[in-house]
Formats: sequence, C-alpha cells, structure tokens
Amino acid sequence: GTDGYSLWPLIDDLFTSSTPVPDSDKATLAQTILSRVMLYPDEFPSPAEGTPTAAGGYVFWGQDFEFTANKTSTDGAYAGVLAVLWAGRQLLGDAVKIYPVPASSIFKTLGSDTQGAYNSGHIISGDGTTPYLSSLGLTGLPENPATGSGGEWNFLSLAYANNLIDGFIGQQYNSAYTGTVTPDTKPFYSADLPYALMSAYAGPPQVASGGPWNSDYYGTIPFHAGVYWDGAAVDPTWGQPASTNQQLKPTPQPLPTT
Repeated sequence: GTDGYSLWPLIDDLFTSSTPVPDSDKATLAQTILSRVMLYPDEFPSPAEGTPTAAGGYVFWGQDFEFTANKTSTDGAYAGVLAVLWAGRQLLGDAVKIYPVPASSIFKTLGSDTQGAYNSGHIISGDGTTPYLSSLGLTGLPENPATGSGGEWNFLSLAYANNLIDGFIGQQYNSAYTGTVTPDTKPFYSADLPYALMSAYAGPPQVASGGPWNSDYYGTIPFHAGVYWDGAAVDPTWGQPASTNQQLKPTPQPLPTT
C-alpha cells in the first residue's frame, strides 16, 4: 500500500536517532517493526519451528520483498527491507534460517536517477539528514574498486555480511537469461552467498513453453530452483516426472563478483 512497495514509511518513526538501540530494547523494536509491515503477522515462524522433525522437515523464513525503482526513495526502500530482516533475525536468532525472496529490483540492487542511486552508507549510517538504520550498529562492506560500481556491492551481500540472511531465492523472470543471473545485476562481495533462482510460469510466461533450462544455484539452500505462477492454477504435471521431464535443472554456479 506504499509507493514503490517501500516499507520505510511504515516504520520511519522508529528510526529518528543514531543513538544505538540498547540490547534490552532490540526484541521490542523487532516485534514492532514486524507488526507494522506484515499483513499476516501470525504466520511469522517461531524459533522452535526451525528444528528439524523426525522426518527431516523444518520451517525457514522465506519473506517476499518487492520494490519498484523510480517510484520511491531508494534509500528508504532498501532501509525498509534491511530493517525487516534485522527484526526477523532478532526474534528468530539462528534457530530459523532466513532465505528472503527478493524482487528482481532488489536482487539487481537497482537505484534510479530520480530517486537516488543505491548507497549502502546512507542505509546503515544515515545521509546527514535522515539517520535511517544507524541506530542498529550494522557494518558496511569494503569499497568495491571496480570502475562504474560507485564503490558498491550487491545489497544482498550487505545483508549476508551482517548475518541477516542465510541466502536468498531471487526472482528472475527475464526470458533472455532464464535460470541465470542477469548481466545488469550488481556484483556480489562474496561468491559463497547461498542462492537459488525462481523463474515464472505465468506473469510473465517465461518457462510455460520450451525448455528444459539449467537453473543456477549455489551453497546450502532448501530449494535449488523455483517457479512463480502469478495466481494461475498450478499445473501439477509441469516438469513431471522429474526423471524424464525435468524443466529446471539445478546447476551449481557461484554468484558473480565482477
């Protein structure tokens, strides 16, 4: 319900100072953040659900995050996502794995000419006017020395370096690059960040016909590939049986760092 799907307007009044949040107040702040941004807060997992059952099953937190560049403040959009991930980690600890499902705009770490380039320093330290998440004590990444990088690495690397995520499942619906990271994605600081890709059967019909395709993934992550159906009825026969009709073939591939 906010412009560009930014979560920041829902929580910005919680971040009006750079004074560090006391440890004793972190759980309360985290709970307040989640209660404001989640449509179904009762569905947020409990730490106990991260423990594998006798059959090996367990719960992880796979929150979808959306962002439309040019429609809202770039700093605010990324600060909102990072604040929610921080809140989740405060309440879940390491008991539940966190694998967000970021929209391609976040996955690529897009900014805009009108709303500002991506600037990790603003997000974690403030921009001189708005403190953003400076009260959380997050740590920045070393500067990216590559020409044209603006000194920045991928936003998801920032989240991973601060132990706010254990990996991610990236939305990648570009038919020209089905199953792989698109060239316009900002490079990652470390290639060892676990990830998988989600393609689309409908909205857009990326993998509705043709195939099969390799689908890149890396590291320890519950799913090695995924498919988005955009409200369409799921066809249970698609890609089945996997032994003879597998449409997405998981292929180990580290994330690009250049």
